[in-house]
Amino acid sequence: MGASELREIFLKTDNYINGEYFARIIKEVAVDLEESKYQHAEPRLSIYGCSPDEWDTLAKWFIHHKVHSPNMRWMIQVPRIYDIFKSKKLVSNFAKIVENIFLPLFKASVNPQNHKELHVFLKYVSGFDSVDDESKHSNHMFSYKSPKPEHWTAHDNPPYSYYIFYMYANIMVLNNLRK
Repeated sequence: MGASELREIFLKTDNYINGEYFARIIKEVAVDLEESKYQHAEPRLSIYGCSPDEWDTLAKWFIHHKVHSPNMRWMIQVPRIYDIFKSKKLVSNFAKIVENIFLPLFKASVNPQNHKELHVFLKYVSGFDSVDDESKHSNHMFSYKSPKPEHWTAHDNPPYSYYIFYMYANIMVLNNLRK
């Protein structure tokens, strides 16, 4: 219906009702999937990269509301909104976004005893999804001459190829670590 307030109220995990309504919907879908036996779903949840605490908050929601199901795996959406966080002074460079997205995952993988909820949640995550209009033109051509993430301090979003390269590199290391 185009009202972002409705999405915030009903389809978020971290809102005034702690994602309870969203969890109820997910659990109803999970019951239907389990009853049908051979149907599976792969819903999406977002991690923005503005804070390293996002993962723990999401994992706590997942565990608290018991939204796990053998017929459901979760995709993690990563919206390309560095420019918004930079303009609000929430991050100083692109490296901070990458660190906030991946460092908690590395920590939970290396030391699951210290990150029990996130460790359990990650068993139900199947992949990552870059969220944006990939057809948007960028004036920057990603190459070996591109600034490293800690030096990307411009207010503009890095190009899609830049985002995807650093997502790929970290996902590859994470997958090898978790294997």
